[in-house]
Amino acid sequence: MQAVIWAISKCKFYLRGLQHFSLMTDHRPLVPILNHYSLDAIENPRLQCMKDKIAPYIFTAMWRAGKELCIPDALSRSPVSHPTVEDGTFNTEMDTSVKIAALHAVKSFHASDAIDEQEDLFMEELRMAASKDASYEELLQHVKSGFPNDRYNLPSTLRPYWKIRNELYNDGDLVLYGPRVVVPASLRRSTLARLHDCHSGVEATKRRAQQTVFWPGINADIVNTVHACEPCQRLQPS
Repeated sequence: MQAVIWAISKCKFYLRGLQHFSLMTDHRPLVPILNHYSLDAIENPRLQCMKDKIAPYIFTAMWRAGKELCIPDALSRSPVSHPTVEDGTFNTEMDTSVKIAALHAVKSFHASDAIDEQEDLFMEELRMAASKDASYEELLQHVKSGFPNDRYNLPSTLRPYWKIRNELYNDGDLVLYGPRVVVPASLRRSTLARLHDCHSGVEATKRRAQQTVFWPGINADIVNTVHACEPCQRLQPS
């Protein structure tokens, strides 16, 4: 999985925004994790964190035996002859490349810390918006104390939650639907922009939302957002 993350990040300028690409690996157990597992289905926190890093990309993982992956397989073999002068020059260049790669790795580590800080700020922003939203506060009270027996006893703004009322719960001042945070109305537009910041297609954006956020009608809002995105419409296949 670390090799997958490294390869995708190395080629991100060519892969980001693609409708689809194939990823080849010689590690067969990794294929279903990459293709079919959602984040909440992965129990290992480290593996879950690594898969989250490649969530913006749309690809299909394929297995191929290591002996058929000719280039990386050949590069992993022991040398069969004494090094030449050209090999020495190449090794010097490789040492420089390794140092640069290490520097980029350190920068990526600090970048991941910055992402965590952004997520904390977003959660704090959610709590602030929830505390100022009267409809959200009323939904929170119903989640804590129970919904009425008849949906028509609810305000019209809360009736869309009726079918999923038994799956809602609270974490402090926030309402959750499974692993997803219910977003107050005032933050939905900005949340849609964050979901679509990689300019993925409709289905990829929906998959990202299914692991993080929820509100009634979110799928329709995602479709409208993607279809209204000028860069996506301009660059999509004709």
